[in-house]
Amino acid sequence: MTEWARYLGSGTIPMRQIVISFSLGMLATPAFFFGVLPFDVNGQPVPLKGIVSGCAAVALCLAVCQFLVVWRSYREADAGAAATGMFTFEAGERPGETSIRLPGWSLQIAMLAPVAGMFCVMWLLDPQASEADRLPFMSAGIIGVLTGAALAKATIKRRTQG
Repeated sequence: MTEWARYLGSGTIPMRQIVISFSLGMLATPAFFFGVLPFDVNGQPVPLKGIVSGCAAVALCLAVCQFLVVWRSYREADAGAAATGMFTFEAGERPGETSIRLPGWSLQIAMLAPVAGMFCVMWLLDPQASEADRLPFMSAGIIGVLTGAALAKATIKRRTQG
């Protein structure tokens, strides 16, 4: 099994990588608002162009963040480690650092958690509104995170193969 394949299945991910991934996921909301801002007219509903540009900003922001997090995590991870359980804690490489063995999707889920939280807040604040803002926002977040992870893993695969 190659080094890349072992990393994708499981490995040791420092808790700080998960916290960084979660924190960068919080950038989705400001990215959405900055994307919508040029099309915002006071008192008027946001036009479709505004929603599309906001979602493109979210997807681009999360793709770049996810690429950097996954790529950095791979560089720091012990790629040869085999997971013994879903939540096995162990000492990290740095003093005082805790690492956790998690499936390969943990960084993506950590980055999507703030997006899902904002989706729920949007729904709770205005449950009668149409899905014009909420579903594209969540979809753009998922697309951005998966695109960033795929690009990072393709880059990692290319480096490990030679």
